[in-house]
Amino acid sequence: MDVPISSPPILHLTSASFNQTILSCKKAVIDFWAEWCGPCRRFAPVFEELSKEFPEVQFCKCNTDENPDTAQEFFIFSIPTTLYIIDGKAVHFQSGALTKDQFRSVLTAVFRDETNDSAEQ
Repeated sequence: MDVPISSPPILHLTSASFNQTILSCKKAVIDFWAEWCGPCRRFAPVFEELSKEFPEVQFCKCNTDENPDTAQEFFIFSIPTTLYIIDGKAVHFQSGALTKDQFRSVLTAVFRDETNDSAEQ
């Protein structure tokens, strides 16, 4: 009988914790967002829900108003933007609030696609 893998909690990154956290994760996705951003608020439940479907990926959030240096370092000019990390390296960016199906497709392509050499385990 398969035992379900529990997903790690969503981490809230700061400029101080960003690099250390990302370097310690094999696979991670970061949602750059802000409180005032309507599309960010619409995307938040999608991000949270899919974190449960991808337990092998560390889901993180980074508030761009509270951490402008980190957003600037990754050239985040519009939000929401998701940043996909494999082995500490950015491998994909996606701007805009995605639907659940769109986000699942991107997560699958980046982290589970067998033809993606950098995503192989």
